[in-house]
Amino acid sequence: MQNKWFIKVWFVASIVWLLLTESVAQPNLSVMKLSGTKPSYTIGKYMAVLEDKTNQLSFEQVRASKAKFTLSSTKNLNLGFSDATYWLKFRVKKTDSLLNSWLINQDYPLIDQVILYYKDATGNWQNKRNGDMLPLYAKTLPYRTIVFPLNGLVTNKTYIFYLKVRSSGTIQLPLYIQKTDYYHQQQVRTEMFYGIFVGILFLITITNVFLGIIFRQRVYFFYVLYITGCLLLYTSLSGHAYQYIWGNLPEINNPMLIISMGMFITGLAFFVQDFIRIKNTLIKVTLKTLALVGVLFMVIAFVVPYNKIVRWATLASSFTLLVTLIAGIYALVRKQASARYFVLAFAIYALGALMVVFRAMGLLPVSFFATHAVEIANVIEIVLIAFALSDRYRREQIQNQKAKAQAQREALYAQKQALYIQKEANENLESKVQVRTSELELKNEALLKISEELRENLDALKATQELVKYNANLVSQKNRRIQDSIKSALSIQRAILPNKEERAHILGEHYIIYRPKDVVSGDFYWIKQIGNKVMLAAVDCTGHGVPGAFMSLIGYNALEKIIVGNQNTDPAHALNELHEEIRSLFAKQKHFTSSGMDIVLIALEKQPNGDTQLVFAGAKSDVYYIEPPYRSLHRLKGDNLYIGDLNKSQKKFANQSLTLKKDSLVYTGSDGLRDQNNVNRKRFGGGRLQVVLQEHAMLPLNEQKRALEEILDQYQRDTTQRDDILWMGVKL
Repeated sequence: MQNKWFIKVWFVASIVWLLLTESVAQPNLSVMKLSGTKPSYTIGKYMAVLEDKTNQLSFEQVRASKAKFTLSSTKNLNLGFSDATYWLKFRVKKTDSLLNSWLINQDYPLIDQVILYYKDATGNWQNKRNGDMLPLYAKTLPYRTIVFPLNGLVTNKTYIFYLKVRSSGTIQLPLYIQKTDYYHQQQVRTEMFYGIFVGILFLITITNVFLGIIFRQRVYFFYVLYITGCLLLYTSLSGHAYQYIWGNLPEINNPMLIISMGMFITGLAFFVQDFIRIKNTLIKVTLKTLALVGVLFMVIAFVVPYNKIVRWATLASSFTLLVTLIAGIYALVRKQASARYFVLAFAIYALGALMVVFRAMGLLPVSFFATHAVEIANVIEIVLIAFALSDRYRREQIQNQKAKAQAQREALYAQKQALYIQKEANENLESKVQVRTSELELKNEALLKISEELRENLDALKATQELVKYNANLVSQKNRRIQDSIKSALSIQRAILPNKEERAHILGEHYIIYRPKDVVSGDFYWIKQIGNKVMLAAVDCTGHGVPGAFMSLIGYNALEKIIVGNQNTDPAHALNELHEEIRSLFAKQKHFTSSGMDIVLIALEKQPNGDTQLVFAGAKSDVYYIEPPYRSLHRLKGDNLYIGDLNKSQKKFANQSLTLKKDSLVYTGSDGLRDQNNVNRKRFGGGRLQVVLQEHAMLPLNEQKRALEEILDQYQRDTTQRDDILWMGVKL
């Protein structure tokens, strides 16, 4: 009897202890009652939360420990960025007898790990794993959100559930218990919405790619980068990219989110700077810095741990939007017409983002519009920006038309002024002649014969005046024809020069500074691919303007004939043939004995080990080169003989050959840069040129070009250009 009594007491005490251990952690935890009349329940205020800052507690320790859970006071729990593990506890009871299928829906998909602990039909604790660090095929239900099916709930029985949550990003917990069919209906609506959303962004992206190609304006490509970043960002945040693209590669889920933020920041910063064309130095520097920060995020996305970079990327994205609004308001204050679309677009975007934040904080009711406010606002913003781009293009066209009309009005006004002045001069002249004639008649009729002679002289003067007027019109017509001819010559000269795409295809990374003194130039560059060799020439013809341009056409045709037509890739041999051809052309024209050209001709041939063989021949022109690590600039001096020199008919050109390492730099050009004088009539000089090339050799070629042009512009300030200028640099 005593044993039986002891067993009963022990059994009752155990039951009480178990009840206490289940309730001591959260004594006031309410039961969520499920009914078939309501399809969705928010778990938020029915659950308790335990923060494990050590990340060491096991489920048994959490269930058996006396650590106190804290009741949640909000419907949608948002714990922000945290390195801790969170345990959630809630109780559920099904109150009707309907055969409804229920599930737990964690509607924010970017949670690394979620584990559900529950009791099975035998009373044993089981667990199910989910989260965006789990491959899609390993999930119980392969959905973008984190879903746990609740099968076999018994009517009027209370179930206790635990959730273990840990994530390297922000921890948002919009938890729901929903009927399965209701969940699927909501997913269908969401999928339709995102299908329209993605379709609109994709259509606008393709449209702006074509506009950028057609109008050749980089602002459209910056806009495409920004839209692509938005598209990748929102499909990553909603889980659609995980579900449809890289679901079986969960390890790239977080890095791709950082890359999308980087594209968003870089594209938006460059777009704002190029679209608004803002002149405020602080805003310009801030936008350029943000663009570089965005590029940095894209580069280090797979290197730096996600939990260390995501906070900075989120902060940088928010700051970029703030700077964008400030720049737009600044432009609006400065009365930039297109800025009104710009400010309205990003104000709507900011409002949509605030609505999502307020909905997450519980300040707005949960609805489809509140949930997707930022995506809707993003579409409206992108459409308004498209209108802004269109409006800016329209205004630029109107401005160009106004400028043309103004120029025509000014020309017409000048013509009328000239006619008025001429008419006034004629009237004054006639008046003076009449007065003088009258005076002579009154003084002495004896001077009648003289008066007649004067009258005859007056008639002759009028005839001369008409002749002068006729000659002036004739000179004006001839001058106009000459200018038209020079413009035609310019078009012809441009046609023979290789365009940017041809140069980039043959030479790769390079730059060319080409500044004619007059409309047309006596300098030209010539580039051809002959077999496995690249032939490069920089030519300085005698004179500049129209004579130099005619000479450049002769030189161009001769190079085409000798090198391309005869497949002659030996620089010295080609220059000797060119020399003979120019000499024979001008040999009978004695007044053209000094006509000819200075030229650099280079043959470049890539070697199997990556080096490049350079063969050079020059007519009074030099080549400079520098090899990595760019410490010493060298010079190859050309022969002291120009093409067409009649006084040195026996002298021949000679080749100079050397092999240069990969990434070596080669420079050459005409003497126009070295001979340019400053306001004190002092030449720029070859020594100064070599110093500039040496000091800037470590920079990319486009920055070298910019630096050299700035130095040249500064040097020739307050004076005129002396000669045609041609200078080029090539990276091997």
